[in-house]
This record gives sequence, C-alpha cells and structure tokens, in this order.
Amino acid sequence: MQRMNIAIIGPPSFLSETIAAAWRLAGIQLFGPYSPEELLIASQLVQFDGAVIDIRYPADIMIAVTDQLDLLGVPALFADARPVSAENGGFSFSGDTASIDAIVKSLLGVEGMLRH
Repeated sequence: MQRMNIAIIGPPSFLSETIAAAWRLAGIQLFGPYSPEELLIASQLVQFDGAVIDIRYPADIMIAVTDQLDLLGVPALFADARPVSAENGGFSFSGDTASIDAIVKSLLGVEGMLRH
C-alpha cells in the first residue's frame, strides 16, 4: 500500500514529534505543521491525500483553508489536539491508534477512496 501524505495545518505546537512518529508507524507521512498562508506553497511541492486542520483557528481562517483545499481536491477535517469526548464528537489529533484510524477513515470516505 502506498504511504498517505497528510498536510497538517496549525501552529507548531499542534504536531509533536511523538504524534508524528505514531503516524509514521501507521504508514502515514505528516507534512507541516503549516500556517494557512504556507499551505498554497506546500501544496505545490507535495501531493496531499488529505489534511487535518486545527479546530482552534478562527472561523474565517478555517473557511479560507477549506476553500483552498477544496480547489485542490484535498479532503480535510478539523481536529483538536486536546482529547475529545465521545459524546461531543469530533476528532482528536493524537498518536492514539483509535484517533489515527478515525481520521484516516473519514478522509478516505466510506468506499475507501479519497473524498474531494
């Protein structure tokens, strides 16, 4: 299976080396973290299979980033670096296997194909 390339959009603190190592073990290469302004340049250098966006950005920035990713055909989701409770839903961006699986399954969609 080909390694997935996932863009991480958030501040430097959003992606620790521990989290990056766990994702690498799962066969997924994380790129970033990129600021919203850096995303356009990064997308010209790497073909991303998906993107994880820090939920703590203001709404106008999140909308601009998702619009840009939509134009590129890159599926994206929002995640929180803090643990997310099951009753609140959402995605937790961590090195936990269940969190990684949930994010990858959402980015791949129901039929195992990347959503655009």
